[in-house]
Amino acid sequence: MVDSLHALLTWLGGALLLGIIVVVFVVVRLRRLRARRQIAELFKEYYRGDMPVERLGQRVREVADRRFIGGAMFYSVAAAAFQGAAGERLAPRAHTPKDESTLLRLWAAAQNEFGLTDRYRIEAPRPGRE
Repeated sequence: MVDSLHALLTWLGGALLLGIIVVVFVVVRLRRLRARRQIAELFKEYYRGDMPVERLGQRVREVADRRFIGGAMFYSVAAAAFQGAAGERLAPRAHTPKDESTLLRLWAAAQNEFGLTDRYRIEAPRPGRE
């Protein structure tokens, strides 16, 4: 009787621990997805010209932590927002080099604000480096 009670309590403890781990994983995942959605919306506003780059940086840092901003997912969200803005503003109508220049200037400012240019630059192979 004592052994079966001990086994049951051990099993319940393991199930409870597993449940806690699953809940923590789900909460963290949902927070990251929400942050990703919010950041994508902020970039859309930025590319429409509704906010300056400094305000974008401030709002993004309010939404996401430093680890997320330093990660590959943030870079992909930023790049996707730029590509979406380019497709939205340049594809449906005839555009001028000024339109392209404006978008590229916005992208460069966003890269500088978040340090994206240095972080994801691919180095060219150099002699003696393998």
